[in-house]
Amino acid sequence: MAGAVEDFSLRRTTLRDHDGTVHFVPNVASTVASNLTRTWARINENISIAYEADLDRAIAVIGDGATGRTYHHTAPVGMVAALDAALGLVLDEGLEARWRRHEQAQALLIERLAGLGLAPLVPAAERLAPLTTIAVPPGIDEAAVRRRLLAEDGIELGAGLGPMAGKVWRVGLMGVNACPQAVDRLAAALARALG
Repeated sequence: MAGAVEDFSLRRTTLRDHDGTVHFVPNVASTVASNLTRTWARINENISIAYEADLDRAIAVIGDGATGRTYHHTAPVGMVAALDAALGLVLDEGLEARWRRHEQAQALLIERLAGLGLAPLVPAAERLAPLTTIAVPPGIDEAAVRRRLLAEDGIELGAGLGPMAGKVWRVGLMGVNACPQAVDRLAAALARALG
């Protein structure tokens, strides 16, 4: 795609090619929406309305076409594209395989934590594989450790919330981070920070 950039913002880049087609490129997505009509557009939408719905209210929300839509939300195009890509990754790997990988990553994390004198707070039968809550040992400034990991290693540990504030770290091993390399990187960083 080549042409002149007509507009650029945090959300999208607008580009007009040599044929006059206007392309809208979301800056967070790898998809492009192109306007081939140049000066006018028409959209045909198929909208399902439940049988028991208030038809007058539905028409008011959707709009009549001539006056435009009255629905005030903007579709999160980038987020929808990201969700599509993420679900594609899940389907490619297979759901059961993905669950196993997350369980294996958590098991390795708990093994590495034990070597550092750290233990999970939640009993094994009640744990979620992608999220491990670590009990902070007495005498450790948990906030200082979190700040150091973020500053020196780019690793962000979640803090405890509510009554658990200052008492736990929350470690998310999710998606691509549910792997031995991420666990080993975290364990090495924690070993340095705990000295």
